[in-house]
Amino acid sequence: MRIITSRSEATIFTHNVSDRSRVFAFARVLSPAFQNFRHNTHLDVSSGGLCLETDCPNQSGRQAFTLVEMLVVIAIIGTLAGLILPAVQSAREAGRLNTCRNNLVQLTKGLIHHETSKGFFPSGGWGPAWLGVAARHSDSSQPGSWIFSLMPYIEEGSTRNIVADLTTTNCAERYQKLAETRLPALACPTRRSMRAVTPKTLSHYAYATTATPDTTVSIPAAARSDYAANGGSYGSCAAVAGFKGIAANAVTNAVSVTVCPSGSSVPIPQAAATANATHVGKTCGDCGNSLEADAALNIRGQFTTLAAGDAWRKLAPAAKLGQATDVRLVLPDLQDGVIYRMSRLQAASVFDGLSNVYLLGEKYVAADKYDAEGSDADAGDDGPLVAGYSNNTVRSGFERPTHDAAGESHPTAFGSAHASVWNAAFGDGSVRSLSYTIDATLHQRLSARADGAIAAPPAD
Repeated sequence: MRIITSRSEATIFTHNVSDRSRVFAFARVLSPAFQNFRHNTHLDVSSGGLCLETDCPNQSGRQAFTLVEMLVVIAIIGTLAGLILPAVQSAREAGRLNTCRNNLVQLTKGLIHHETSKGFFPSGGWGPAWLGVAARHSDSSQPGSWIFSLMPYIEEGSTRNIVADLTTTNCAERYQKLAETRLPALACPTRRSMRAVTPKTLSHYAYATTATPDTTVSIPAAARSDYAANGGSYGSCAAVAGFKGIAANAVTNAVSVTVCPSGSSVPIPQAAATANATHVGKTCGDCGNSLEADAALNIRGQFTTLAAGDAWRKLAPAAKLGQATDVRLVLPDLQDGVIYRMSRLQAASVFDGLSNVYLLGEKYVAADKYDAEGSDADAGDDGPLVAGYSNNTVRSGFERPTHDAAGESHPTAFGSAHASVWNAAFGDGSVRSLSYTIDATLHQRLSARADGAIAAPPAD
């Protein structure tokens, strides 16, 4: 075999052969013995010919990374990751916060459109045991939540119509489908995905047909809301001054209320008569007990038929107090917010100005109960979003807004899962991200529609 030793011979031999592999492919055809030679040779252009791989002047052994070099590289990568990941997480949270704000913008526009169209904001509903009734209007006659009434104004009319044209045959199935339907505009992406969970109370009142208007259905799974309407500045802790418009002699049943902070028990007629005198700045109920407040706002079973609910909603406050065996049964109807139990409030009734009063806000949920079910659920997050008035869909400004925390119950408070702010929407349609450290008095004033203490909200 003749060995190529010069550059010119190598050039001639490899004419029209573009690379080394094709040279050896051609050699394989010529001689099987060339196979061993192939693995031990190298085409060294700089030296002008083929040589043994071990003898090539430019072929030195490649040196691997040392352990120290590898550790240095790993340390550099770790440092870069530590610098970049927080920035990435911060950017992602900023995106989620913006999505949350946009949800409130959509809901607020829907509420304003409803008020413009109907002449009032949708009612807060009757109670947590009541589901929405498609055949009824969105005023105080509607047992379901303000969310149920709002659906046609946020492009969810088809969802509301799930329970239209019901019969005794399809009633349970339709309401179960309605309750488990998740609405993207009601979910804060920072907190959780909106999967349907088992509610605290399985049995709910529903409307089937005109022949049998009242029935009970079981709701095995329910979607929830991360947003709540502004019920007022005191929630279950009604100001005694709220009774000032009730004539003492109009109350035949001398129901007593506990007046805070003195703790004394005062009959309703006396409280009404002296509302502007001895009880200035005082409230009814155990306002320092959040569980007590929750019980007051979650009246269950007060109305078991549509007829009973209709009769109650048509009563004047004095008549309600006269019939009540517990003043807490009346307090939800005497709220000073925008959306509360059996409400039918016009925008013109917000005397403090729409730009100075909350309309909606994010609600507090215990951080360890985001996906809790049944009796383990948070006290203000344990029912369907289409069910009537309760802490699930209405909150108050009595307690300062709170960041979600594990093991803490604040069922009447606003709040959120965001690190330093919570989002609130105002009656003029504006949405702001407010600090948890907002002044408590200012927060209460922004929750009251007509307390006369007009206060501008803090800057976004």
